[in-house]
Amino acid sequence: MLIFSNELLSFATTSDTLILDGQVIYLEQDTLSDVERQQYAFDSDYRKIRKKGIWGLEANIGTMTMSNENNVIPIGQSALYTLSPDFQRRSWGSGAAIMACYHFQDHLALRAGIEYNQIEWKSMHLENIDEWNALDIFESSFNANGLQAFYRVLVDSSLGLYELDTMTVKPAINQHKHQLFSIPVMAAFHLSSPSKRYRTPNVLMMEMGAVCRYGKVQAPAMSSITDRQDLVSFPETNIEWTQWSMRTAITWKRMMGKKGLNSLFLVSRLQMDWPPLSFEQAGWSWKLPQSFLTFGILWERGKSLHSLNN
Repeated sequence: MLIFSNELLSFATTSDTLILDGQVIYLEQDTLSDVERQQYAFDSDYRKIRKKGIWGLEANIGTMTMSNENNVIPIGQSALYTLSPDFQRRSWGSGAAIMACYHFQDHLALRAGIEYNQIEWKSMHLENIDEWNALDIFESSFNANGLQAFYRVLVDSSLGLYELDTMTVKPAINQHKHQLFSIPVMAAFHLSSPSKRYRTPNVLMMEMGAVCRYGKVQAPAMSSITDRQDLVSFPETNIEWTQWSMRTAITWKRMMGKKGLNSLFLVSRLQMDWPPLSFEQAGWSWKLPQSFLTFGILWERGKSLHSLNN
């Protein structure tokens, strides 16, 4: 038989009595503080909240290089500029990009944006080559005044006598310009372990993806010289194309500062596109740059292991 005192177990009183099988049990009320009540209410209503991803914006500038020596050259010809004392074996270009990124997890991110790159290289051109080609030239070279020809002049046909003479012409130096607009979409994978990212602001990432490229080459007229000392001129050429390429990159990030959910990073990236692009002008072919080195600033907002915001 079970008997309750006060007919009900009321928690309004300071104490109650419970009689069970003849045994008297005293119940005492435990008064909770406001903080404890809030804690118990939180535990009963608790739901696991999915951690939100981190997003950011990056601005960077970069550099690229290409060889001025053509990878495909017509047999028996040499570009005038490659024979000039002012010839430079490499040309350097620059570019800039704006990128947006979103981290789905601590080890996986998606990047997309727009890039612009430009590189220029030189060539030489002679307007009037007919006068040069009409001469009996046996040797040519560059001097301080330009391209010099050593040619034979027949003075006595009966005796077959010749005299030597020279002629100097000044070639015009022109600029080839390559402009490239790119829209890359990249997946980035963190190579640093989570435990290491807790202790250091340095992050190393591997990136892979695709890029849509629109290229434009402005190639002015250029001249070359054959083994027989004849000049050949090629007209001005303008070429545009659109191409999809694959891209891989290695990225290094270092956190420079953090305030709340906002983090600032210094970013360095080495990236390569394939297959490489090439530009052709009347049989002459240049292999255009396919690797880029960039430096930039990345701003990110959110909580993530890689930004040390936990």
